[in-house]
Amino acid sequence: LGPILAAGPMSSLAESNQANWRTFFICLGLIGTSLTVLVFLLVQNKQKNDHFKLLSKVHSLKIGIFQLIREKNVWLIGLYSSLVYFSLQYLSENEGKRYIELQGFSPIFSSYMISIAWLGYAIGSPILGLISDLLKKRKLIMWVSSILSLTALISIVHFPYSKELLVFWFL
Repeated sequence: LGPILAAGPMSSLAESNQANWRTFFICLGLIGTSLTVLVFLLVQNKQKNDHFKLLSKVHSLKIGIFQLIREKNVWLIGLYSSLVYFSLQYLSENEGKRYIELQGFSPIFSSYMISIAWLGYAIGSPILGLISDLLKKRKLIMWVSSILSLTALISIVHFPYSKELLVFWFL
């Protein structure tokens, strides 16, 4: 939620001079403190019975890490996820907002496009994970996702668009 709220809504408030960065951080601190108090008050650590059933043999952490390191698919999925996250992070932190502004859109709208991109990431990742689990075709889902992302990027960079179409491509 941080990047989703930081780009659009916080940028709008800052631009309209309704709040400055100190006000944002004080509000965030109060929200975090409130959530911490709620967790301590509401979350209870109750156990219904004192007996545990082990469903699998417990291995040492060291053995589990070495097994994970040896898996080629883990490395490929990690690399894929890192590249997706890196490109979105770079877009939001460096060039995305400025590029959208240079296309003739307002700074506030440009900030909201960054929020939309993070919202798409937050919603799309679990949905793609669910689809790949249901279909048992992880590679296919990764390829389709990559092709759709490349299509969206090419469309954003090379074709004229309206606000609605830009929201669609960023989502």
